[in-house]
Amino acid sequence: MRSTLRRHDITLVHATLNSPDSWGYIFDISHAEDHFAYQFTKLCFCGHSHVPAAFIRKITPDGKHAVAEIPKWARKPGEGIVPDRIQEADELSVKLEPSCRYLFNIGSVGQPRNRDPRSSFAVLDTEKQLVTRYRIPYPIWIAQEKIRKAGLPERLAARLELGN
Repeated sequence: MRSTLRRHDITLVHATLNSPDSWGYIFDISHAEDHFAYQFTKLCFCGHSHVPAAFIRKITPDGKHAVAEIPKWARKPGEGIVPDRIQEADELSVKLEPSCRYLFNIGSVGQPRNRDPRSSFAVLDTEKQLVTRYRIPYPIWIAQEKIRKAGLPERLAARLELGN
């Protein structure tokens, strides 16, 4: 699945732009570089991995393109979270620079894979040129109950508590 909002210079894709039908993942700079070769809009929002990640492509002084991770966007595997914090909401904003391109994986509203069980979503403010990711706690037990009633595998319900 892929959609372009030309008026706002945004592309939305479930997986990657370089291989949308094979459900590729973007976990690192190498994958992001492959993706950026097919991104012709300023912004791209993707998902599929359920892991928040963000990358920026800048033009260097010599005219080449350099891709870098926006490290504050994602928590690295193994970092975990402080248990008391999973009941708190938080937010993180990235100011968009005019001459750069961006790739944002906002994480997941459900079934997170980054050891943070809170819902993760983002809002784009086109006037302020900000992308803000929010993490909010939600009643996980209600989602677990619905998973079990639907007859889905128990592991899908259990993993919600741990965010993995």
